[in-house]
Amino acid sequence: MALCRDIDLLEVKIVNDRLILRPTSLFGLDPIFRNFNERVTRFMFPSPAISSVETASFITDSIDAMLDRTNLHLTISHARDRNLAGRGFAGHGTWA
Repeated sequence: MALCRDIDLLEVKIVNDRLILRPTSLFGLDPIFRNFNERVTRFMFPSPAISSVETASFITDSIDAMLDRTNLHLTISHARDRNLAGRGFAGHGTWA
């Protein structure tokens, strides 16, 4: 099966009964900033953002990477209430 070369990573959406995975966007700024604190990101790099401005910068970098088709950054939310459940990342390659 051939992979679609014209896939728009900003339009990817994966849905099941419990979760919705969609591209990270600035609409998720507040919940991402609020939930990705030191407790959650203890073993992650980079360190958690100190301000929402840093989170916005991360999100815009993520969007740029998706536009370049080098990374896919997904925000994971619960299907029942749309509340943030996490964030996922797949990348360092070219989506061809």
